[in-house]
Amino acid sequence: MSMVFYFRSLVLVLALAAALSASSASGASPMHSKPKPPVQITIEAAQAGPAPDSIKPGDVVDLIVSAVAFVDTDAMTITVAIPESAVVISGNLSWTGPAKRGEKKTLPITVRVPQKGTGDIKAEMSIRRDGRIAFSATARYIPGETKKLKTEQTRPLKKDSKGEDVIEYR
Repeated sequence: MSMVFYFRSLVLVLALAAALSASSASGASPMHSKPKPPVQITIEAAQAGPAPDSIKPGDVVDLIVSAVAFVDTDAMTITVAIPESAVVISGNLSWTGPAKRGEKKTLPITVRVPQKGTGDIKAEMSIRRDGRIAFSATARYIPGETKKLKTEQTRPLKKDSKGEDVIEYR
């Protein structure tokens, strides 16, 4: 084997090792990174304060639906679906139009939640390319929903032969 071939092989191996080291140090894993969809939509209360679990049947809620496309598009659509017994007091439940990359589109809406039950408010956005939906995302807001906390089970205390507490790890 010639010395030139050996030297070129060594340089190639070192370059590959440096590239792999740099990508793992930055947290990027080109083979294992999950691609993020180029669309994002959220529904939240217009003013800080009212949490979904504090909303009672019949209450009026001001919400903001926000949608962001992370690509330029000529055809973005946002639609909001409310429960059948809810009432829209103000605002539009849909929007269609062009959007620039990173531009946030918002739909402020005011809704009277149903008198009975809660029902969820669902927002959906989509981007069309060549007449078909290329990307879509949904968000839900459930007035009156309480988040269930995990109940922590207490383990029975065990004592050793000296009467001291024993902690078991499983």
